[in-house]
Amino acid sequence: MASERLVEDLLALWRLLRRSTHPVRRAEMTPEQYWLLKNLSRRGSCSVGELATALGLSGSSVTSACKRLEKAGLVRRVRQGDGGDERVVLVELTARGIEQVAAWQRERRAVLSRMLEPLTPAEQDELQRLIERVLEAAEAAGDGAEGRHDEEPGQEQDNPGQAQVPNEQESGGRGSSPLATATPAGEGGQAE
Repeated sequence: MASERLVEDLLALWRLLRRSTHPVRRAEMTPEQYWLLKNLSRRGSCSVGELATALGLSGSSVTSACKRLEKAGLVRRVRQGDGGDERVVLVELTARGIEQVAAWQRERRAVLSRMLEPLTPAEQDELQRLIERVLEAAEAAGDGAEGRHDEEPGQEQDNPGQAQVPNEQESGGRGSSPLATATPAGEGGQAE
């Protein structure tokens, strides 16, 4: 069994990384908007209904989030035409939306790299060896470590209702951005 201190230190490191890089924790957008962008990044264009189902949200919540993201230039809503059902609205990331998701990943990697700077190259090699050993054991045990090199830390959840809401202290007390319009409790879940 891992020592309690090691577990607590790893959790503290994870929380520090999330707090400093997560757009919801920094009050840049709502949890619904974040998960909507992440979902579109993984799946490509989807209907509002498909997004609502995937995220565990109501269609009206997804539509509202899409409208704010569209206003910010991160998504575009397109009615199907040319023989498709014109009642169905597809949502897709714009070039700016694709870049935003990529920027979050780059930022998270940069922050984590800075966190590792105090370690010597030999210490970093040893840490990498130990982490790989833990990941291999988790994968062998079926603990969901598959695809570990394809995802950033904390990207394992697709449903905003499975996570935690940032509090004032964690977000540094900063005000919210124009995207981060409050949603009623229970209607959008919480941030990663």
